[in-house]
Amino acid sequence: MNQITIRRALLSLSEKSELSGLLGGLSVFPIQLYSTGGTHAAIEQWLSAHPCSLQLIRLEDYLAYPEMPGGLVKTLHPRVHGGLLADLNDAAQIQHMQEQGMHPFDLLAVNLYPFEKTAAQQASLEDCRQQIDIGGVAMLRAAAKNFPRVAVLSDPADYAPICAELAQNHGALCSATRLRLAQVAFRHVLSYDRAISLYLDTLEEVPC
Repeated sequence: MNQITIRRALLSLSEKSELSGLLGGLSVFPIQLYSTGGTHAAIEQWLSAHPCSLQLIRLEDYLAYPEMPGGLVKTLHPRVHGGLLADLNDAAQIQHMQEQGMHPFDLLAVNLYPFEKTAAQQASLEDCRQQIDIGGVAMLRAAAKNFPRVAVLSDPADYAPICAELAQNHGALCSATRLRLAQVAFRHVLSYDRAISLYLDTLEEVPC
């Protein structure tokens, strides 16, 4: 079954409508939650009304690197991607992580900036351009690549079944689930990039 126990999770959500349900499922277990600006604030508010064993950590505190103005760079950092990509069976990688104060993430929950929705509203080129997600896509790819030990949530529809599996398996997720989630994540990234590419193909002239 090759189960992994979820101990550390990284959450970065542009769409937070389903966050409460996810937190409710995770709150049964002593999980460390790392999160960025708006997501951190939403989790903090939820925790104030639902005391539990979840521990909330501001990502920029862990990274010792402030968020760039405008939220331009929040998660493009070795401590994020090393924590998602690391092979915990590799002694050299474990030693490097310890030397760099790096922690492994077991779960990533990300949804991307709403590019397709913005473009469908016939928004300006600048508004559409600003909705091209960079860090979120990079994290999804990293976590999905490392599905043998990381679970990646890219679709809020998966929150409920994942929480149910965690409850059934005492905080663990099986290898079949992690593979399925990786497949969903890569399909999502493919669809997202295709939408951007098709949109850019419609542009005949870019204003100076």
